[in-house]
Amino acid sequence: MKKATLFLALLVSMLSMRSFAQGSAALVPTVTLGSIEASKIENGKAVPTFTTTDRIIRSAKFMAKPNGVITGYSYTIAAGGNTYGPYEVKGAELTEQVISKIKETRTMGVSLFFDKIHVNYNGKEVVANPIALKYDQ
Repeated sequence: MKKATLFLALLVSMLSMRSFAQGSAALVPTVTLGSIEASKIENGKAVPTFTTTDRIIRSAKFMAKPNGVITGYSYTIAAGGNTYGPYEVKGAELTEQVISKIKETRTMGVSLFFDKIHVNYNGKEVVANPIALKYDQ
């Protein structure tokens, strides 16, 4: 049974690499905000990651692995019954405007949603999975 499981895992891995090598349009790079990973998707929705304001601000830059270049993203903040955004941002860094809005809405249970994360990947522009965060102070 262990050999069959190992063989199946190896086969799936090889098929993934083959698909990757062919430049499958379905593949997008893994995007992180510093060490904060993209959200898992369940039932078509991004599951939020719980974090802190300070960790988000320290992260400061999106990265795409392997070898992707973030060209822009949008973000929306929901705090205290108000929604701010969506705002469009060019580049990979959290701008002063983004950081200022995060600090301004520093309350319990804030939701921050990064989506439309555009990545130049293998010469193509693709949109990565969103990053949904919930944070407090």
